[in-house]
This record gives sequence, C-alpha cells and structure tokens, in this order.
Amino acid sequence: MAPNGYKKISSTSDSAEKVSFVSFLLLQWMNDVVKTGSKRTLEEGDFVPLSNENTSQSATELLDKKWKGEVANSIRKKKRPKLWKNVLRMISLREAVFVVCCDVLYAISSLLSPLLVGHLIFMLMSPETHQNNILHGCVLAIAMAVTTLVGSLGMQHYGYAGEIMGIRLSNAVQGLVYRKILLLSKSSLSKFSAGRVIDLLSNDVQRMETAPKWILAINSAILQIVPATFIIVYLIGWQALMGEIFLWLLLPYYAEMSSVNAALRLRSAAESDMRISLTNQVVSGIRAIKAHAWEDEFRKKIKHTRKREISIIRKKSAILSGLAALEYTSIPILLSVITLMLTGQSLAPVNVFMLLMFINLLRLQICFGIA
Repeated sequence: MAPNGYKKISSTSDSAEKVSFVSFLLLQWMNDVVKTGSKRTLEEGDFVPLSNENTSQSATELLDKKWKGEVANSIRKKKRPKLWKNVLRMISLREAVFVVCCDVLYAISSLLSPLLVGHLIFMLMSPETHQNNILHGCVLAIAMAVTTLVGSLGMQHYGYAGEIMGIRLSNAVQGLVYRKILLLSKSSLSKFSAGRVIDLLSNDVQRMETAPKWILAINSAILQIVPATFIIVYLIGWQALMGEIFLWLLLPYYAEMSSVNAALRLRSAAESDMRISLTNQVVSGIRAIKAHAWEDEFRKKIKHTRKREISIIRKKSAILSGLAALEYTSIPILLSVITLMLTGQSLAPVNVFMLLMFINLLRLQICFGIA
C-alpha cells in the first residue's frame, strides 16, 4: 500500500520470469522476499512481479470473454448460461497436467513409505544374517529419504499450484461482479442492498480460492485409497479393512453435518447482510438519528442482529469441532487390531507398523479428501 493510495504490483512477461530448474523445484525464487521480510517491513518493490496471466486484469478479461461467448451460445440454444463452465475453461491444459503429475508423485510417495518401513523392520527382525545387511540398510535409508523428498516436493508444488489457481479464479469472478455492477442501472442496483453485495464478494466468491484445493484433494484421495486398500488386503489380510469400513461409514454423518453447516452458513450470510445494511443506514442517516435521539434504538437493533449472527457462528463451530474430533480418532486402528486378534491373525511388528501407517493414510484421505 503506497502512502497516497493503492499501487498494484508490476507484472512481467512469461519470458522475463524464467528461473532455473533447481530454483523452481525448491522454490528458491522466494528466498530474497523471505530474507527481506525477516529484517524489515516488506514494501511494494520487494515482491516478486506477477506474471501477466496471474494479474486481476488479465484473468477478468479472459473470464469476461468466455462468459460473453457462453451467453451468446445459451441464447442461440435457448439454455441458461452456466458460469462454472467458463471458470473451468480458464484452467489451461499445462496447469492441469502439472498438478496431476505432482499429485501422482505425492500419492506414490505416500504409498511407498509404509512399504519401505515394513521392509526395514522385517530385515531388522529377521534371524538370518547376511553379509550385505549394511548395504541393504543403507539402500533402504536412501530410498526412504528420496521417497519423502519427492513426496514433499510433489505436495508443495501441488498445493502451491492449487492456491495460485484458486486466487486467479476468485479474482476473475470478483472482477466480473465489479464490471457487472458498473453496467447496472440505478433501478437494478436498488434491488440489492450494499450488505448483499459485500457478503457476496467477501464470502461466496472468496470460497472459490479454496475450491480448487479441495477438488484436487478428492483426486489425490482416490489415487491413494484404492491402491492402499489392495495393499492392506494382500499384505495383512481382509480383517484389517474393518478400520477403513468404519471410516467409510462416517461419510453419511459427514454429509448430513455438512448440509446442516451449509444451511447455517446461509442463515449467517443473511444475518450479516442485515447487520451491514443497518450499519450503513446508521452511517448515512446519522444526522436524523442524532436529531431524533434514536441512537439507543439502532444500537439495540444492531446488537440483536449481531447476537443472532454470533449464535449461528457458534453452532457452526460446534459442528466443525465434532467433525474434527472424529477425524483424529483412533477407533479405526483399534477396530482393525481387534478384528485381527479375534480371527487369529498374527500381529507381527511388521504388520502392526504397516497397518498403523496405512490406516493413518486412509483416515487422512477419507476424512479430509473425500468427506
């Protein structure tokens, strides 16, 4: 923020912002910004210039062009235009392929880590000694380090690409809303309160920033859940799937609580709209309110509206807390272990460690990715 007002960050062309492969892989191009921020307050010139495709103007113009084409096609075909189709078309094929590759690397790393740990434990507990045990152990250690590094890099780049994608889509939709507002007549604008527009931009459109991340999380969950299930059955036994079945049985509960949370979110948005409208009325008519001594009445109205809004937010927080409590429960692991014991399956350290790691993997993907 400049002293005299807002100044946008300069943008560069794609050819001017090319970095080396190592810098891109390890995100070293952000080192200067981080070092500067640790010493003093960051200024406008300290930030890395935006690429042209990530600027708000470029993203808004692209979405506006696609939206006009969608409206023309819908009029010709006598159908209702759909904004979400144009938002999806803003994602280039190169971006999608890059994200999928990073996701696959992360999934492979997550699946290999339990297998390598199980093989290491099996080698340490094996009564037979071999001459190349040290070499074998060194190879396993290097393989585990490389697997962890590749998985971490894949996860970071996949998350970073999702964040950039979400911010660009959100900015494009916000710019489209602003352009639409400028083209509306006074009679059309009078149908919508200022609080409704503010709530639309601050809540509904802002949720698009996290939408790509959660959509990508579903793909990542599918890539990890299916192979992990087959590996558990093949190496440990079908009895170990009791914990996974318990996690799948929680999905209806998650779905119901999510619908309740969505309903509460709509109610909260309505209360926020009413509160913002009341506040704007107080600010615009402060002279009349002061002249008629209506301060206490409007204060009570705003407080009452805010109290209802806070009550709804507390209910939402209670639901989210209940969901989070089940996400970190140890019941799936206990169910798998008890089932293995009751069916007479052996609980060797190798099986136990691999079971713990795979159940944690499934819990993370089912509870966070799918639910």
